[in-house]
Amino acid sequence: MKDVEIEIDDAFEYSIGYKSYWMIAKSIESQKIVEFLKEIELRKQGIMLKHINWKVYVLKPFQGWTFIIGEVYAGSSSKQSVDDIQYILKKLSQQIGEVQFFVSDRSVDLYGWSKAIDGNIIQLYINGQSGTYSIGMLPVEEQVIIGKCIDEESIIRLAEAWSINPLLIPDNKWNNLYKDSLCVVRKKSCNSNKCLKIFQIYKTR
Repeated sequence: MKDVEIEIDDAFEYSIGYKSYWMIAKSIESQKIVEFLKEIELRKQGIMLKHINWKVYVLKPFQGWTFIIGEVYAGSSSKQSVDDIQYILKKLSQQIGEVQFFVSDRSVDLYGWSKAIDGNIIQLYINGQSGTYSIGMLPVEEQVIIGKCIDEESIIRLAEAWSINPLLIPDNKWNNLYKDSLCVVRKKSCNSNKCLKIFQIYKTR
């Protein structure tokens, strides 16, 4: 893939752990992840734009994993949102092997997680104002980790058990992971009455 230098982005302020969402892939090949995300988006127009707003960052690898984070999670616990998240995870894990998804937003009482391996959803739980959806059962030891009352701390504990607790990564390390990461951008280019959605990729600084 040839990088497209469309701009230098210094305005990124990440939020991960609380009131946020993130995906994490068991891979150190950030470039390939970006290509797969692009393929997913082109196959199903608007799916990324609808659920992870207009910009998503594929960070540099960390301890064998790669974070995929965005500025806003625009999804919900509706059936359509859950179906779309499953689609993204299935397609990405077909190429990567294992991909996890976490969402935690106490302001709208939305909590959830999912794990996909080789194109199959192994675990999924999303609970919010629009409903509750689940696939598979957590092992007893992970049920203990979650606790009886699911909240934002439950999500953090499960993330640590499955892969990486983002809150344990120091700020200076986050800055390093972000530097030279890949940013996938969906923008609208309007000409007269016709607006075209453009998929662009560039490197951060």
